[in-house]
Amino acid sequence: MKKVVIVEDNSIEADVLEKLVSSIEENLDIAKTGFAEEAFQIAEKEKVCLFIIDLQLNDYSGMELASKIRELDAHKMTPVVFITGNMSRELFAFKTYHCYDYIIKPYNEEQVTRVLKTILVNSKDDESVLRICTRPYTYTIKLVDILYVESINRKINVFTCKDSYPVKGKTLTEVYKELGPDFLKVHNSFIINTTKIFKTNYSKREIFIEGKEKPIPIGKSQLSKAKERLNGVS
Repeated sequence: MKKVVIVEDNSIEADVLEKLVSSIEENLDIAKTGFAEEAFQIAEKEKVCLFIIDLQLNDYSGMELASKIRELDAHKMTPVVFITGNMSRELFAFKTYHCYDYIIKPYNEEQVTRVLKTILVNSKDDESVLRICTRPYTYTIKLVDILYVESINRKINVFTCKDSYPVKGKTLTEVYKELGPDFLKVHNSFIINTTKIFKTNYSKREIFIEGKEKPIPIGKSQLSKAKERLNGVS
């Protein structure tokens, strides 16, 4: 699912922008905040297809936020659209942050739609990788290499056939949203890559995954969905 982050400290204008963005494309994951730092934390943890940033925010400026976003490997070229109240010499600085476009207040629906539609229509919902930010590094893991994701005592780890990667600052549900259609949450503590299954035992509520000796449990509440989804895997 594509994620859009709206960084606007005026809640009414933020709601208007959210409505306009939703009208361009359905099923978007839209986050709104008036704080630059909160937006940056989202950028650190998640893949974003578009940032809409007001220059004046509650904590620090939209320019500073854009600068910090560009320091992240995952967002060096992610489209950024600035919102400004006046045409000024500041606009020349937008090139520094690879700004895609800008919206001048007061804006109208036609203007906003024109600017944003091209970005959203042409952005791809890339489900081929999972990015894990563990300062000072960002790991990019191919989804086809992931065997399963496990959460124990609020500590989440992504397991591949060669290594494991800790995930900080996210819940298992948040990680699940970033994975592709081949993944299934079979337990409150486990997400599996269904393409890596080699054996199931529904009577014992167990699934065996390539590269993992012990079985992964199927939760009682997930059993019915697992059977439906994994029909044909024995």
